[in-house]
Amino acid sequence: MSPISTTVTFLKWLTAAVAIVTPAIAGAFTSRVVHAFKGTSYPAEYPAAQAIMTGSILASVYFLSYGLFVVKFPDSLYVSVIADVASITALFVFFLVSSAALSLDASLFARFSQTQFCQPYRDGGSWCQYATATVALGWFITGFLLIILILEVALTLDVYDAEYSAWRRRFGELFGDQEYRPTRRGREASAEEGRLMQELSRFK
Repeated sequence: MSPISTTVTFLKWLTAAVAIVTPAIAGAFTSRVVHAFKGTSYPAEYPAAQAIMTGSILASVYFLSYGLFVVKFPDSLYVSVIADVASITALFVFFLVSSAALSLDASLFARFSQTQFCQPYRDGGSWCQYATATVALGWFITGFLLIILILEVALTLDVYDAEYSAWRRRFGELFGDQEYRPTRRGREASAEEGRLMQELSRFK
């Protein structure tokens, strides 16, 4: 595999690994914050945390199924660049909105971090710690998705331009066993330059 393909593959598996862990952290936060504020007037439900938990499950399922299709059905449209970009874009927007929404409550988490409402449990940390971890994991996944998206779109456009046949192929197939190449426009310019040099050589 080329360095380009290896980098993108590594980022996808890293994102999947983080996404697998995130539901447990987000779930612990949502359950413990409800218990901490039970019977008070403070908000005990955070839909953004539940959204991050749901998005993490979707992301892990997508990347694991993507890897399965690469092995079993490498020519499937499901693992094509265009389908991958569309799926990752949807996940990126989902995580961006969810992480930003939960980050708005970060000041509330910090305010309660030194109070009795945020005491650690016997079997682990406090809900404040889980809240901070959930926000961090949400932004980590958002960042990983953005990097993958930029690499796939930018490199495919740069090398293959808007060739639909290329976008229907798998990213690892496009860059798997070859080095980075110039754009199609650059290759055409090089070919034109070669033809001009041949024409000039005839007059020598």
